[in-house]
Amino acid sequence: MASGDDFWEKSDVKGYNFDDDESVATQMCGISLGGTARLSQQIKAGLSSNQKEIFDAFPVHDDTALELELSQLVPQKELDCILEADNMELCFNKDGFKSKDEELNILRRRVESRWSPPEIDNILQRILTGQPYSLELYRSLNSKKELLKSAVALGDGDAILMIVLFLANTLKKNLFYHILSSSSIAIQHYVTYLTTRMQIQEVTDLLEMLGNTKESSMKHFALACSNPPRQLQRLKLCQRNHFQDSKDKAIVDNFICLLEWEAAAGKPTGESVSACLEYACRNHWDSSGPLSPLSLVQEQGVSERLYHWVALNARAGSWADIDNLIITKGWMGNKRVKTELPLERIVVQLHTLGAPVNVLMQYLDLITNTDKKLETAKKVHCHRTIIDVYTQLKDKESILNYQTSLHPQSDDYFYAEQAIRTNTKWKN
Repeated sequence: MASGDDFWEKSDVKGYNFDDDESVATQMCGISLGGTARLSQQIKAGLSSNQKEIFDAFPVHDDTALELELSQLVPQKELDCILEADNMELCFNKDGFKSKDEELNILRRRVESRWSPPEIDNILQRILTGQPYSLELYRSLNSKKELLKSAVALGDGDAILMIVLFLANTLKKNLFYHILSSSSIAIQHYVTYLTTRMQIQEVTDLLEMLGNTKESSMKHFALACSNPPRQLQRLKLCQRNHFQDSKDKAIVDNFICLLEWEAAAGKPTGESVSACLEYACRNHWDSSGPLSPLSLVQEQGVSERLYHWVALNARAGSWADIDNLIITKGWMGNKRVKTELPLERIVVQLHTLGAPVNVLMQYLDLITNTDKKLETAKKVHCHRTIIDVYTQLKDKESILNYQTSLHPQSDDYFYAEQAIRTNTKWKN
């Protein structure tokens, strides 16, 4: 039992001894500075020559290296402000104690600081370093202006936002907006703060007060689009309240019509106009109702160039539909093109989509420029058109050279042979 009492009454904790060789001030993380130095030497002794060079390049107490790393992470203004906050207010004399006059002056400053606002730099230092602070003593309008001006000059977002929120809580709205209007950076921080908290009404009030009605309307538009299940309903309300006199009204109207079209087609909302047009070309090509491609084109103001390109890709395989879309007949019964798309691009795309040779030749024949026709025919390997162009140019030598690249006994080979035997006055 005695041994048990000894266990519970025994303590390894030692009291503080002023006679100890090493005081708390000479210890770091529970290890004396002397011990730390010895540990450093032991580590260095076990390193290779290359490792010693690296070890020496980064000494333990290299303040310059530390300052360089901090300056890369923290802006210089904020870094200086934080370092100044670590300076001790008490400056001891050579005996380690202040004189009575110095202590009296310190006490007087502390009492006065309770009733007058502290230095703005001191407050900003406290905000930066996470120390307790109070802005309640900044009661005058000029002091609040200077507070915001200094925070903006410092450039720290947290400090700017704290000052802005203090002004918002202690000033009337008109005065608050007036002071805020002097700094676009402060406005940006405050708008972001309100937006992330979905306080859209306050954001729009602020923007409208500052004369930025367009951005205010776009905030309402973004809010209406943020809830897909009720997007259409909210957009209609947003259009009536915020876009009646706006230049963007037509864009919002078209977007609402597109959402209504998607709902009628049973498609998920949020797709582009070209994606909806491709869907209409694939599934409602022969329709004459509101889901037809032409109806969507007229409703959304789609250009003819885009419409023809989307339809060309969507109707691949239905070559007659593409012909009716792009080719028409003139007064004399000859074929002519009724699209703004370059014929060379149409032929190459049709070849990519797997169009047969007779379809490609039909469009190649409509190219009036001989050089472009020949170049395009080579890209899509339309041999007969190439032979026809050489025949038109009376270039027998080119036909003979091209014939050597064709498969012997093939139809195209015999077509080239027949072209050579025609009664043509060749130039070579």
